[in-house]
Amino acid sequence: MTTTTTAAGNGSTDTATTGKPERLTGMAQVREAEAYHTASVMHDAPSAAETASPAKVRDQAAEALRCLYAAQNHLQNLTNYEPPF
Repeated sequence: MTTTTTAAGNGSTDTATTGKPERLTGMAQVREAEAYHTASVMHDAPSAAETASPAKVRDQAAEALRCLYAAQNHLQNLTNYEPPF
């Protein structure tokens, strides 16, 4: 049994028949990148506190806290927009 997939008349393709998701463009692509980088910052920030040695705890903890605040700020900025995907 053989099936043939054809493009729709308006230039778009049906993702159910092609198996490929539609590629993000424009602001959707920007928002996806923001979400990825926010998650990356949030992942890395706590690790800074975990690796602090006793002699440098105060400075590294302050740096980790600044990283967490930056991640929180980016996350709050993401909630100001409609989800692109």
